[in-house]
Amino acid sequence: MKRLLSLCLVFLASYFLLTAPLVAQDFSPKNFKEFTNYKDKILDTKFSSKNSYLAIAVKDNSLELRDRNFSTIWTYKNNPNNYGMKLAFSPDEKQLVFSKYQSRRDAAVLDIAQKKVIQKLKTGGWPVLEYSPDGKFLVTSGRSREPKTAVTKIWAWKGGKFELTQTLKYTHKRFQGFRDMSFSADGQFFALSGITGHIVIYRFRKGKFEEHQQVHRKEWSRAIAFHPDGKNIVFNVRHRIFQLQWKGSKRNGKFVYVDSVKTFGGEIWEMKFDSKGKNLVTACKHRGLRIYQWDKDKLSREEDDSYEMHVGGALSMDMNKDLIVSGGADNKVVLYALGKIPVAVNNSGSSTTPKTKKPTHNKGAGGAIFNGDDLNIDIGGKGTNYLFIVGIKKYRFWDTLSNAASDARKVKAVLQKRYGFENKNTVEIYNEKATVKNILSKLSELRTKITPKDNLLLYYSGHGYYNAAIEEGFWIPFNAKKGEETQYLANSTLLKYIKAIKARHIFLVADACFSGSLFSAGKRGYIENVERFKSRWGLASGRLEFVSDGDVGKSSPFANYFLKYLTTNTKKRFPISELIQYVKVSVSNNANQTPIGHPLKNVGDEGGEFVFYLDDKK
Repeated sequence: MKRLLSLCLVFLASYFLLTAPLVAQDFSPKNFKEFTNYKDKILDTKFSSKNSYLAIAVKDNSLELRDRNFSTIWTYKNNPNNYGMKLAFSPDEKQLVFSKYQSRRDAAVLDIAQKKVIQKLKTGGWPVLEYSPDGKFLVTSGRSREPKTAVTKIWAWKGGKFELTQTLKYTHKRFQGFRDMSFSADGQFFALSGITGHIVIYRFRKGKFEEHQQVHRKEWSRAIAFHPDGKNIVFNVRHRIFQLQWKGSKRNGKFVYVDSVKTFGGEIWEMKFDSKGKNLVTACKHRGLRIYQWDKDKLSREEDDSYEMHVGGALSMDMNKDLIVSGGADNKVVLYALGKIPVAVNNSGSSTTPKTKKPTHNKGAGGAIFNGDDLNIDIGGKGTNYLFIVGIKKYRFWDTLSNAASDARKVKAVLQKRYGFENKNTVEIYNEKATVKNILSKLSELRTKITPKDNLLLYYSGHGYYNAAIEEGFWIPFNAKKGEETQYLANSTLLKYIKAIKARHIFLVADACFSGSLFSAGKRGYIENVERFKSRWGLASGRLEFVSDGDVGKSSPFANYFLKYLTTNTKKRFPISELIQYVKVSVSNNANQTPIGHPLKNVGDEGGEFVFYLDDKK
């Protein structure tokens, strides 16, 4: 049997959701926010040095600057044909430099405080750019007007503007353009990679930069990164990461090939080491983020973990302190945290240290703190957990489903037995009672009861339908005729009802075919004080696809793993992100369907965390 599995998890907004440990032990990013509604692919993302700002460059050649709280404070849009904008913040966070300002051969210097472009730089075509770590120099490298030649310019900040101090040229018969640049931590070297026959490395000597060496390679490379020790460089070529290491004296040494590691997930578009140099994070075109551990001056032979948050892969990535950002081919930006929430900025512009974060729980008793798995989230005040269950096995005009109603009853049972949900706050609708009128009527009744302190979990198990022509998904009620879409329950209608509910957290789970249509393209954004904000997330058992109902007398693959986690969990508390990651991996590995977790479309998600608590009394 096939059915609409539209798992809408309305949840996690404050911390990095959908998070499984990306890498073992102390390096475990969790996604906590996503930005969507972009009109094109995200080609570059950058944090400022203190994480006070985030810049996002989109393929349509638009730029967005966000502040510490991830609110948009400045935007820019140029000719979409000039796509490929690159970004660089000054280390003092006073300027943002971005390429493709008015043409393909220039860059602009934005004064962040004034929110004004104060200078235009002539850079060469399709430039990459980077500040030296001390902020004394800006390096731009683009195509020269001379054939097969790169022009690299060194700019120094003097008297409130940049002055051109050096122009360096590189020529190769296969040169088409550089794609990435990386500085060593001490600022003594920078390296360029791209569509050419070499990795080109420059060195600072006697007050100026000069070419230090060219490292030959047969194919082009898109990404390059210095290790924090300054003695190692890594770069990609197709499905391998190559390592160069400094050999020889400090004065006359060279970078030479010492190792390579096979990679998976498509071409690497970006790579960067964490500040301690223990992990290399890569953005892969087909598989999102992948992480490799660094041990004894070498990368691990196999990837440590992957984090597939982008449909179509990640095209950009940056990491600074305890934050990671990625941009993808799916037109969205995802933020991840490695530790505590960063310092916020108050209205006066001064820094304020946030209070200790506690998880917002779904049990109704404040005061506990969840410190597991690097999660540290605010708990709200007392609230009630409400449960809304719809399960339809027998239909009047549609095929009977083997396990839909029984799966819904099992979910209710485990939530009431183990996680503090009570029968008096549970609404159940099964089979012939599951009409559009009854479902919406019961939702309306709940809306009048639920307060802003309460939480709501909705679970739907039944048939689903998707109309590609109007891009609308539907739940199929008991008495709906086939082909009569006016008798179906449209996702847009359902979401309007959900939007009207004033709960703190809403967690919508739908096990039905084509339920992925409930979701927007991405998730949430960063929220500094998560205890105060609502979450509206969804988890679906599949995308726009048929999903299995399972063998008679058993559960659907999705419900099986959803229930398994809830039933076997021994933690006193866990965030929805753990549940989502477990279900996504388990189902996709054992069934021909791919669960999806995203925020619900336009229903008031603001940030927060829905955390399950074991009921100690049972």
